[in-house]
Amino acid sequence: MARKSAKSKGYRKQAAKKPYLSKRDIAILCVLIVAVAIGAILLFRYDDGALKLKDGAVVTEGDNWLIVNGSNVRGRARYFKLGEMGEIEGYTREAHGIVTDANVPEYAFTPVDEAAGITSITATASHSGAEALAKFGTESLAAIEGTSVGDTVEADINGHAVQYYIYTSEYAVAEEAEEATEEAAEEAAEESEGSDEAAEDADAAAEPNRFTKSLSGYFDAGHDSCIAIHVESSAESADGYLADDALTEALAQAVMAVTLEEGK
Repeated sequence: MARKSAKSKGYRKQAAKKPYLSKRDIAILCVLIVAVAIGAILLFRYDDGALKLKDGAVVTEGDNWLIVNGSNVRGRARYFKLGEMGEIEGYTREAHGIVTDANVPEYAFTPVDEAAGITSITATASHSGAEALAKFGTESLAAIEGTSVGDTVEADINGHAVQYYIYTSEYAVAEEAEEATEEAAEEAAEESEGSDEAAEDADAAAEPNRFTKSLSGYFDAGHDSCIAIHVESSAESADGYLADDALTEALAQAVMAVTLEEGK
């Protein structure tokens, strides 16, 4: 009787299966996993200089810090110190949070001499570049009735490239205008009821009763931000506007009172 071969008995040589990943692929994968893990740890521990918050308020070490609300990270506001705001000779300084963010201080300087031509100087930080903010400011003001704005000028002040522009505003204060209109109408009615004089006086009362000449200046700081300075003066009429030199001198005083963080 013939012997059956191994093949006829159902024994077949099985080809060895290759692993899905070679030793080289596994080594590369391990390196990538380690790199991702290290990157995540570094990201978690990375200190970008943001100030700490406690109960929603910025923790500071001084009462004269210039602080900006930087870009949001994962839905959280990030605050950074840009520098410090010093004193301006001849002015008193007060600080308060801006309307939209109490953690961003605005410093208001009021002249000690009430007869001074400058009404006020304010300084704060803005999360915007100086050039972009100056462009936005001039374009916005140009669209306001009764406002005349000049060209943006760049000046080197205390080592900073300051972008600034000067503008005037002439407007009527609502309450005073209404009172004046009523008084004028009553007086005119007593003298000549129904006359054209009453209408003329009423129209005159609606004329501008506030006249201001202002300067807005900006210079770049750290964290893609800038320091914004506003100088304002008031006048009894358009003929009494302060000279440009007085406004630029006040701007220079404010800029020199700012100390930016080292390297900014």
